[in-house]
Parts: sequence; structure tokens; C-alpha cells
Amino acid sequence: MNLDIRPILAHYPADCQPTAIEYLGGAGGFSGSQFWRLTTPRGPLALRRYAPGLSNINDFRINSELWKRLRGVRLPFRVPIPINTTEGHQIHLSDNCDYWDLCDWLPGQIVPEGRVREPHVQSAMRALAVLHLTLQTLNVTPISPGRLPPAAVKRLDRIKELQQRRLPQIVDYVTSHPRTTPFWCDTAHTLAMWFKLEAPRLTATLSAAANGVESYLCVGDIWRDNVLFDPLGNVMSVIDIMPHSEPDSVATDVARLLGSLIAGHPAWWSEGLAAYESLRPLTAAERELAIQLDRANVLLSAWNWLEWLFVERRVFQDLGRVEERVRHFLTRLPEVFTPKLPS
Repeated sequence: MNLDIRPILAHYPADCQPTAIEYLGGAGGFSGSQFWRLTTPRGPLALRRYAPGLSNINDFRINSELWKRLRGVRLPFRVPIPINTTEGHQIHLSDNCDYWDLCDWLPGQIVPEGRVREPHVQSAMRALAVLHLTLQTLNVTPISPGRLPPAAVKRLDRIKELQQRRLPQIVDYVTSHPRTTPFWCDTAHTLAMWFKLEAPRLTATLSAAANGVESYLCVGDIWRDNVLFDPLGNVMSVIDIMPHSEPDSVATDVARLLGSLIAGHPAWWSEGLAAYESLRPLTAAERELAIQLDRANVLLSAWNWLEWLFVERRVFQDLGRVEERVRHFLTRLPEVFTPKLPS
């Protein structure tokens, strides 16, 4: 990577100036952001260049307030809080209009899917509850229960789009692509069968579950890989906390994080909910919405990957990790939907 980061680092204090720099690319993520690990007098630091087009000034405004409050809160785990520039900014806007931040390097390790155990699930969901309780101190007015949470609306719109025209188009792109493989062709046909079987019923159940649910600030794009653990399964850090400026139901975060942890172990869903509710009880409506959003995530997410790869032809650094992510959803399809497809 030939990008010169010295002009960016010049805006930070002397103890943040590196003696060694390691470029990490996307650091295993898919957002398009870039990362560097810096060795500095202050300790190891993480420099991030936000992905172009993914930065929202309203989101940064919300996060700036959150970061200020987190500085005075003693959490049972670490979270990334940007270091102020010498100008006093938490987010640096470069001359070419890129957004950057610099944080302490956080401790802990990602736990691969096949190595997740119940203590990981319970600890992660307790950490999520702590984050939700912290976010609610921002005093953002909840969305009226008369309005559907944005996550539900987005998924209902996606189901409608696939039903109307998009699904056969994506399948055609996958099966006719010169670099397709049997795995991707089989995946497209399998997903199409599941979608035709379950989408009509999911539309009804998700629409019903989304009514009467309040929305607050949520963590946002939280997934198993955003949670770092110690060897005993305790959460040490939660990374990439970037709440969106538009409030949503807490069920959105619950479904996304818990669903990412329990592939192959559907019984752990109740264990994760119990751990979360030991700190922040859910309403019956929130519990039901979490179930329906999890089903929607499983049914729809792999379609996004097929579209990105074969229609939009996006380039990802590690296609093996992309395939791993898609296999996760294939594993969970028969776990969240019944009846099962015939073998």
C-alpha cells in the first residue's frame, strides 16, 4: 500500500507518532475501510481510513457525543474511542475529503465460527446489553411505535424487490459468469428454493412483529468478528461501534449478533437472549421481532453477497472469507425455517 499516512499522523500528538507501521488492508472486514497498526510511545494504535461513501456526518455527530460519554464510563470491556487530533477533533477530515480516526489497539481475539461456545455467546450478549444501556443515556427521542423500525422496512423492501424481478436476474448472473464455480451455482439454486418457500410467510410475520416496537440508537453493524474474547470466553473488547443517526429497534442488534454466534447450535438462541435480558429486559414484541429479523437476515444476506460478487462485480481481498460467510447462512437456513427442504 503506497498511501502516505504521514500527513494524517501530523495532526496527532507527539506520543502518537509511530516507530513502526503495519498496513492491515481491510483487517479481515468487508466494509472497504483500511487499517494500519502503529507502534508508538503511547502504545499500539489503530489508524482507520473510512471507506469512501460510507461516512455520514450525522452518524459522526451521534458517535462524537457517544465517545465523549464513554470516556467517563467504566465498562467491563474495551471499546474504540478516537484520540483527539491536535485541533481537538475526534474524526480527522483529510484534504482529499477522507475521514480518519486513531484509537488504542484493543485486546482480545476473534473466535472463529467453529470454535464458538456457550460462554462466548453469553458474554457477547451481555456486552451488547451494556452497550444498549449506554446508548440510551444519549437521550435520543425514540421512534414512535406507530412507525416500523428501519431494519424491518429495509428487509421487507428487499424481499419485495427479489420477488418482483431481482432473484432470477441474480441467479442468471451467477450461473453464466465465466468465473463461477459449482459452489456458487449450487448456492444460487439452493437460496432460490428457500426464498420461494419462505418469503411470503416471512413477509407476513416480519410485518406483524415490527408493529408496536420502539426504536433507539443501536450499535449498528455488529457481528461475531466485532467482538474480541479472552481465552476463557469473556469479552475483552467490542470494536467498530458506529451507531447510525437514525434510531432502530434493539432487536436489530440482538438478531444480528446472536445469529452470527449460533450457527449449528440453534438452542443457544435462548441462552443468548437470557444473558442479554439479565441486564436489559426485552419486551415480548422485541423478542418476536428479533426472531423475525434473524430469519430475514438468514434468508436475504447471502443474496447480497451473490449480487455484490456476480452482478456488481465487487472485488474482495479474501474470497475464502466471503465463501465462509455465505456458508454460515446456508447452515442456518434449515435451523430457522420449517418445514425443511427435502434432501
